This record gives sequence, structure tokens and C-alpha cells, in this order.
Amino acid sequence: AANPKDFVTKMRAGLESDYVSSNLHHWIDLIFGYKQRGDLAEKSHNVFHNLCYPGSVDLNSILDPNEKNSVVTQILEFGQVPQQVFTKPHPERKMTAPHPTPTVIKSDSTIDEKIPDKEELAPEKSRRLSAVGTSLDKYILSEKIPVKEHVTFFIECSETRSMYVGTASGMLYTYRLPAMKYAYSVIISNVSLMCAMDLGHSLCVGSSDGKCYFLSKQQGNVYLAFPAHYDTVSDITMDSNLIFSSSWDSSVKVWDVVKGPGGKVKTLRLFNEMDHEDRSTILEL
Repeated sequence: AANPKDFVTKMRAGLESDYVSSNLHHWIDLIFGYKQRGDLAEKSHNVFHNLCYPGSVDLNSILDPNEKNSVVTQILEFGQVPQQVFTKPHPERKMTAPHPTPTVIKSDSTIDEKIPDKEELAPEKSRRLSAVGTSLDKYILSEKIPVKEHVTFFIECSETRSMYVGTASGMLYTYRLPAMKYAYSVIISNVSLMCAMDLGHSLCVGSSDGKCYFLSKQQGNVYLAFPAHYDTVSDITMDSNLIFSSSWDSSVKVWDVVKGPGGKVKTLRLFNEMDHEDRSTILEL
């Protein structure tokens, strides 16, 4: 490519081409569909190591710290297969009309299509980001935080001057600001972490197992795993003493926070629940 704009234009043209559109369902079958596991996966040469499949091992049942560290290291090194979504062949994309060819923008074009600098995309203080598939390579933090996993969110807590980074492996990384110095990491869940909310004393982390995990920021350990939903917790926010959680189980729940000694969350008491026809993916108060 001649320049960044030319690169984006060519990549867009390739991804939106008729060839990709007519074969996209085959890729879905392999990654998310019926060819991901079982005999069809073997016939399609689409089989990975056992530890690459979510839920294949219960890390909490491994008592030997050396063995546990070995398993975690292997999971982090090879990554994990996405959750299986479809058990039947995915239908082919309907193409009722030819795809328009993207406009090629020359490098000397006067069209204002500025590509944001890393500094412009850097998160502001207390900003929370819950975006599955987000890569820290997009941000200025990428030059200082060596996260080699699939990042699902990150949240900056000005009170503790820390940055918390959630990943698809269930691992949460903590870095101290402003030097971005690695502090510690902790396994929150066996499946992907999805979102987080700063509660002051604690960090509330939503997971794809439907639970809300409460982490003591001072001690760096999980002290409460609360079953909030039947499916993935997609977003969390707070207003006064109420926690709002949305989920792929098509519900939004409002929780009254019951605190114990030292300000830790003792439990959540259901205050209200709102059902929807489709997945609830994001909250905004």
C-alpha cells in the first residue's frame, strides 16, 4: 500500500468483495459453528489442543501451584477457541445486488479523512471501555503495556492510580499509573471477562459465565463471585448504591448493594429486572 488510507481502502475492498461474501458462511462454520468441534472438526482439520477450548479445565481444582501456573501459561500462549454459537450450517449471505467498489482516496486528496493519532484515542481518566475484541494496539498504551492476549476491556481508576485490563482468557492484569508498571495479574474466571466497573474499594468484573466478580483493589484477590445472570454479563454501571447489569440473557437487572465490614460488597439484592426481546449489550445512564 502507498499509505495508510490506501491500505484501509484495499483491505475494505477485499473484505467486502463478492468472493468473501459468498464464502463467509464457511468461515463462520469453522470458527463459531458446527465444524468447530466433534467429528466434523476433525474432518475439516479444525482441531486444537484441549486447553484451547473454554471450560475444558477447572483451574480452581488444581491445587499444585506449579501445575496451575503451567496450565495457565499454556492457555495464555496458545489462546482459546471462541464459544460455539451455531450447531447447524450457517446460511450463505444473500447477495441481491453487486457490492459497490469503495472510493479510492488518493494521498493528495483534499477530503478531510484524518486518521486519529494514538494520543487522540487515549482514554480519559475514569473512562471505562467495554468492547469485545478491542486491541490496546489502537491506543497510546500499546507502547507501554505488554498484553499479548485478546483484550476485552480496560478501565482506569484514578483513586488507586491503576489500569485494569481484562482478557478473553479470564485473566485480569493490573498496571500502576503513570509509569504503566506491571503490578499483578489474577485469574478471575475460566472464561472471557467482558466489562468492569470501579466501586471504590472494589472492582466489579462481569464475565461470560453470567457472574459478577468482586475484586479487592488493595489485596488483589477475588472475594465474591455473584451469579447475576444466566448468560454473559455484557455491561455494568452504577448509580448511587444501585448496580445495573445487562446480559445476553436479554435482561437488565438493578441490584441493591449490601456491604460488609471494610466496605466490601457482601451480596447483591435484586431491586428490579427488565426483560428485552434480544440480547442486552450496553448500558448508559
